Amino acid sequence: MLPQEKETIRQAFALLTLHSRVRRVNMIVGHFLFLSVGI
Repeated sequence: MLPQEKETIRQAFALLTLHSRVRRVNMIVGHFLFLSVGI
């Protein structure tokens, strides 16, 4: 495997994990907003 290929894969993986983390945070924030509106 070429070094630049490894770097590209590493960046893509980092982007993917970042995206899923952001989505999870948004879900938690949305859940708290929903609870505060419901009360």
